[in-house]
Amino acid sequence: METLADWLASALSSSQSLFVDIASEKFHPVGVIFKAARLDTVIRHDSELFVLELTVYHESSLMPSKTYKLNKNKNHGHHLNNEYKHYAIRLFTLEVSTLGFVSDTDEYTAAL
Repeated sequence: METLADWLASALSSSQSLFVDIASEKFHPVGVIFKAARLDTVIRHDSELFVLELTVYHESSLMPSKTYKLNKNKNHGHHLNNEYKHYAIRLFTLEVSTLGFVSDTDEYTAAL
């Protein structure tokens, strides 16, 4: 997770901030934005929150894993801290297979 966070941090513009669900002095904690959610990464840009959920899966369960993550995280707007209540949430997933295959990130990177 820290490798992904480092990569994301290296690509941020000065108007973006990264929040990560790991204990590290390098990153803001996700708990600053969400009360009870355990989201992997959030990038704040203007009035939008770009959530990226990481899933490591077996090749036979790619689509069920992606669907599970999307459904599990679709109502996180209810868990926003007051300061972020007016932000729009955009949810993306990143799947990495046990063999090392990585899902397409074009939609996520284009949105940012």
